[in-house]
Amino acid sequence: MSREFDKECQIVEKRVEELFPYQRLHELARETGFCQRLRKIHPVIFLQVLIFSATLHKHPTVAEIWRRYTYLTDSDIAYSSFIARFEDLSLKFMQRVLDDCIHSPVNGLSLELRERYRKFATIFIQDSSIIRLHEKLAERFPATRAKKIAAGIKVSYLLNVLANSPQTVSLVPERTAEIKTLRIGPWVKGSLLLIDLGFYCYHSFSRIDKYGGYFVSRVKKDSCLIITRFHSPVTAAQREMFTGKDLKHVLKVLGGTSVDATVTITVRMTDGCSHKKRSVHQQFRCVGRVHPETGKWHLYLTNLSHEEFSVYEIATLYGFRWEIESLFDESKNECMLGDVRVTREGAILILVCAALIRQLLLKRIYLVMRSLMTECQRARLSSDLFGRAFIEQIGSLLELVLGYWNDDWSDRELVKGWQRYVDRLSRHSQQYHPARLMRDNVLYR
Repeated sequence: MSREFDKECQIVEKRVEELFPYQRLHELARETGFCQRLRKIHPVIFLQVLIFSATLHKHPTVAEIWRRYTYLTDSDIAYSSFIARFEDLSLKFMQRVLDDCIHSPVNGLSLELRERYRKFATIFIQDSSIIRLHEKLAERFPATRAKKIAAGIKVSYLLNVLANSPQTVSLVPERTAEIKTLRIGPWVKGSLLLIDLGFYCYHSFSRIDKYGGYFVSRVKKDSCLIITRFHSPVTAAQREMFTGKDLKHVLKVLGGTSVDATVTITVRMTDGCSHKKRSVHQQFRCVGRVHPETGKWHLYLTNLSHEEFSVYEIATLYGFRWEIESLFDESKNECMLGDVRVTREGAILILVCAALIRQLLLKRIYLVMRSLMTECQRARLSSDLFGRAFIEQIGSLLELVLGYWNDDWSDRELVKGWQRYVDRLSRHSQQYHPARLMRDNVLYR
């Protein structure tokens, strides 16, 4: 191995340590009451085994984690004592660790927007995903629109694209309306939000605009969008005829495959003192294209000006929402978040937090590895392949982080272990036949 490669391994090792600092984990364990003294369960090793253990079964189980913990630590803790630790204090500990990981600095490792979209501070994508639970928990976590007894919880995720990590993550009952999980504030200033139909709300759009942010959202079918100005190339007579009409009625007589107009919407506002409702008219831009396969209109509401962004660019930006769909697919298939069959309530939420931390670590190591690659390697780098390679090698990562606790491991063996780990991640995340990805329209690799 070259000296340069040794340096890369040290950087990856350091970044993992920075995300899970030993002293900080001890502090969190004491603050949350998870562990006051070190006995049979060490809080740091407990966390490492939870996060870095890959299940060999269809669904993760506490028994499998217990067996791995006792094997790796030579502990004689009984299964009953081990599973008893999966309760509220352990959950608080895991939630604090997750929160620390989310707010840990990226330190210059962020992704880069293409020149066309550099005006945005970052891009946020908000969405939710359902985690299916054991049907025995249906009374505690009832499912939505289920034809049979079912249970589930909803993971609400606000993705910061450039940081390649969540801005916020919350676990809520499955029946919680999605719009209630998005809180608009000053944090949106200068940023672009890509919003799904589940979060479609005029009041939210108004607040984003008020705080100096930008948004792109699909338009609901029953939306009333009154045309104020028509930007698409039409005759003067048509432009006069369309002004003041509802856009969905105009589309029925409009030829062509795209539309661009300024529309007026009615926002219901609440007065701060009197709490009375009042209607406020606000203007936004609505663009649309005919889908080439279905022949149906796809409309988007935005506050991006027509002088800066074309209809095609707006549609391209919204198509970038696929990033969060890929993230949920990765979390369910690679990070074992899809179907948790444990029946103990505390254990369920702890395993969910562990899976979220595992994915956050995956995204952070991706940024580190990307920063160490050559331009040629980056051109072939695939985030999907990296996710699979990361999970395939997570057992090796567990051995490495626990190697510091093992007196039988020499420093030389640890160095070689990190070298093998970094080499495998680098090789297995490369596309054999480089292909253009959807994200390449917005981000540099």
